[in-house]
Amino acid sequence: MPKVTKTPMPAVLCVHGGGWSGGTKVVRVDLAQRGYFVVGVAYRLAGKNLWPAQIQDCKLAVRWIRANAAKYNVNPDRIGAFGHSAGGHLAACLGTRGKVPGLDDGPYPGISSEVQAVVDYAGPTELASYFHQKPPVNLFGPRGTVEMMEKASPMRLASASCPPFFIAQGDTDKAVPIEQAAMLAEALKKAGVATEYVVVKNAGHSLGALKTDPPCEPKSAQLQEMSAAFFDKYLKH
Repeated sequence: MPKVTKTPMPAVLCVHGGGWSGGTKVVRVDLAQRGYFVVGVAYRLAGKNLWPAQIQDCKLAVRWIRANAAKYNVNPDRIGAFGHSAGGHLAACLGTRGKVPGLDDGPYPGISSEVQAVVDYAGPTELASYFHQKPPVNLFGPRGTVEMMEKASPMRLASASCPPFFIAQGDTDKAVPIEQAAMLAEALKKAGVATEYVVVKNAGHSLGALKTDPPCEPKSAQLQEMSAAFFDKYLKH
């Protein structure tokens, strides 16, 4: 968090990637330097914990931020979500499943887990096509179905009630096809949701965090600034 906070800060929840089954907490220090209260969530990993444990934990993290808003001088009406890869999927789920019942069990009952802005970096958005109609056992269990994947797909829950979205995708991504991002962006725009969709040229799944030849466009630092400016637009102003 920023060293000096005179007025209540907007907050951003950072959700790590790792195929839902790996990874550790991450935070965007650049956002804290811009005046945000930044939180990293360690959600239950797939394998030992089946869906929807992962999104339940992310929604719990949002409720924790709201419940502790006064303690940390946070504006409870200005909370965003950021994630990359599987984290991007979960961040997008926070934006599209804010009012879906059955996912807000646990502490802080009655407190909203809705977010007011989402930044999704290269997250799968339509799981049935992403997994080629075969539900992964580690995420959905041996009795996983296509219907379960559809319910876990942000693209299928895009509606006018969703918050603004910033979606970034590399055009040479071999881990998550660019069509995944395009489908979500199209569904959100069709629903009337403010959506910024950035295709990063020459970028793979890292979106320019790793060097490419030719170099990616926009560069990693530029993309970071663009997504931060997006949060500024919808969480500060």
